[in-house]
Amino acid sequence: MSDDDNLFDWETRVRATDPWTSKAAAKKAMRSVTDKHRKVLEVHRAHLKGLTDWELEEICKDHGATYRTRRQELTNPEWFDPPYIVDSGRTKQNRESQHPDNERVVWILREYLDPTLRTPLEPSPPPPPPPTNAHYDKDGHFIHDHCAVCGAPASFGVGVSLLKGELGMWYCREHWPGNGTT
Repeated sequence: MSDDDNLFDWETRVRATDPWTSKAAAKKAMRSVTDKHRKVLEVHRAHLKGLTDWELEEICKDHGATYRTRRQELTNPEWFDPPYIVDSGRTKQNRESQHPDNERVVWILREYLDPTLRTPLEPSPPPPPPPTNAHYDKDGHFIHDHCAVCGAPASFGVGVSLLKGELGMWYCREHWPGNGTT
């Protein structure tokens, strides 16, 4: 068994002399998303076409191994199955060096990669807003003045959440779906 086979075993994260609490913490930490993993995922979500490790480190303002190691963990199917981040199939030259051997892998969120084309996907357009018969007037007042069925004055809303921007459908008492008669 090679050292690489043990890379993601919890035993490699502790010393034999560590207390049982350290060993328990190492077991728990394995294969769980940490704040550093979340930071790597957040940065990658903001860059749909992917990033090299160098670019990730530039954005995180840390050229140590911290963020590169978290990206490696997010890429490893033994750590996260399926992996969150994958090889895009592309490389990019490090802008710090023009040497032809200085190509770096472009890593991309798995969800942004079209596996048939090996190219970044464009984000899906947001879903259309739900239908509504309400609106805001020019002064910002919420208006729901007519029933969606008959046009009578409407006092009963369905699917309304003003904090989420969902104006819902409005009905008179007779046509309100919640009155039990329709």
